[in-house]
Amino acid sequence: MKIRNGFVSNSSSSSFCLGKSYMTQEQIKLFSEWVNREEYADEYCETYIDEHKHYFLGKIGHHDEKTLNYLSKIGVDKEYVSCAC
Repeated sequence: MKIRNGFVSNSSSSSFCLGKSYMTQEQIKLFSEWVNREEYADEYCETYIDEHKHYFLGKIGHHDEKTLNYLSKIGVDKEYVSCAC
């Protein structure tokens, strides 16, 4: 019998975190509107992002390039997006 030690995941999503201190007020507003629109949940079923007082936190699907591209489009530096995608 083989025994595997360590973390194994079949998940198709990864943790996502973005501190608001790295964003302008306009970027925060635009990204908040982006993740809170009704179509977001249907369009990105493996992705969910919650807004908190100081950060955005959640899970992002491995195939969800649109969210990361949107952040880039509104000028958020990828250096400040923590996502193991």
